[in-house]
Amino acid sequence: MRVSPISILSDRIKIAQNSIFFLSGNEITLIEKIKISIIDYFKNKGSFAINKIKNIEECQFEKSLFEKNNIYIINDVRGLSENKIEDLINSNEIFIFISENSPKIKTIKNIFIKRKDTWLVDCYELSKEDKQELLKIYLTKNKISTENETYWELVESLADKYFFFEKELDKLEYFSNNTINTQQIKTIVSKKIGGVNDIFFEVLKNNSKITEIYNNKVTNSAELNEFFYSFKRFCFLIIDSENENDFKSGIPKYLFKQRSFMISLFNRFNNKKKTLLLNLLHKTERSIRSEEKLSIIIGLRFLINFKRLVTS
Repeated sequence: MRVSPISILSDRIKIAQNSIFFLSGNEITLIEKIKISIIDYFKNKGSFAINKIKNIEECQFEKSLFEKNNIYIINDVRGLSENKIEDLINSNEIFIFISENSPKIKTIKNIFIKRKDTWLVDCYELSKEDKQELLKIYLTKNKISTENETYWELVESLADKYFFFEKELDKLEYFSNNTINTQQIKTIVSKKIGGVNDIFFEVLKNNSKITEIYNNKVTNSAELNEFFYSFKRFCFLIIDSENENDFKSGIPKYLFKQRSFMISLFNRFNNKKKTLLLNLLHKTERSIRSEEKLSIIIGLRFLINFKRLVTS
């Protein structure tokens, strides 16, 4: 069945009724938060060992009487089928499959959607409604009150990426048991990081100009993360769209000025180039995570390689 990530974070739905999870979408920080929430739930309920494995074939279900139960974290969904899922359910272990959106996983997603004993959790950027729900829970828990105008100012100011959203909420803890006003919000909650999102629309400029734009806008790890995550969102819109009409329907309305550019960019991609783009995204993300000190340079290298792929 399909389950909203917000329903998990807000405790509207209980994790206890399930043991097999498939986390997908394209918002990595929300995927990570849901993964941690599921792990924490089961670790608080009993003794579990965390096992990160390459694929389902590496699972060993035999264990002695005194061994811990296992939570398997699996980043490759190849090999999954209806029959395999039945085997996993009968093993009495916990399985968390993680795979970002790709045309290759649509069949597996449909299996999870149709079953009542498996969860598909698609993670995307927070909508206004998502932020409202999570914000209300946070304000109530910390006994923070606001005027109506201040509340809506806060909703608009909070980031759409979960990682940044959570960091900004943490800043409000100072106001526990107090009332917060609009001026205080402006001083403690950053406006959404601007500028870096626009780099995507400069990608057809020459390399020296692209490098200049990137170096001016990406100067620290927070900006690098925002740049890469926003770029990934646009890239996955290209990868997941089967035709131009699919792509057009996925373009956010606020990008009406960039609509023609995005359509022309999409039409430069065939299936082979989509596969190359997916590999480039995965390779870059691994490099950013493993080489944190070089992450800004890695981001620039990704940008130039993306431009090269588009124009090839």
